[in-house]
Amino acid sequence: MTQEASQLPFADAIIKLLQGVVYDDNQAIWNKIIENHSAIINYFRAIGVDVFLAESEGYCYLKQKDSEDEQPLPRLVEKRPLSYPLTLLLVLLRERLLDFDIKGETTRLIIGREEIKSLLSTFLPDENNEAKLLDKIDTYINKLQEYGFLRKMQGEEDNFEVKRILKAKISADELIEIKEKLIAYARTVS
Repeated sequence: MTQEASQLPFADAIIKLLQGVVYDDNQAIWNKIIENHSAIINYFRAIGVDVFLAESEGYCYLKQKDSEDEQPLPRLVEKRPLSYPLTLLLVLLRERLLDFDIKGETTRLIIGREEIKSLLSTFLPDENNEAKLLDKIDTYINKLQEYGFLRKMQGEEDNFEVKRILKAKISADELIEIKEKLIAYARTVS
């Protein structure tokens, strides 16, 4: 005789976390994460995954522990290698977020497409075809939207919110380290 397992009351929150970053604007799921935080941490700890909750910043995400075991667990949380231009754009956006937080004017950093293009084009090699370069930058913007670092503002085609998850993915110390590596890389290709 088989016995059906009862569904956890916060199963939908677990599923959303498995799908990616959860933000506080998804109020129903966010509340379940806050209310069941300890149980959710224990659930994921059992499979070697950490839960990072930045309640004041309004996001929660999963990070798989790097296993030092002889038989490591398969990857659940995907690691994405980034190209030079994508890494550069993330660093530039992270710096803008840092400056924005220092000024402390509002809680959301909104940046325009043209400003992003201006920031990035300064650091990319000159191309004969400026339209081609701008198309590439649009591709990078789209990729960062796909990865959850940028969110297009509703009703505003050319404005994006820089998501605060970027702070968790690139700390201030890592920002300095990545900048040094980018500078060294730029010297080798120029």
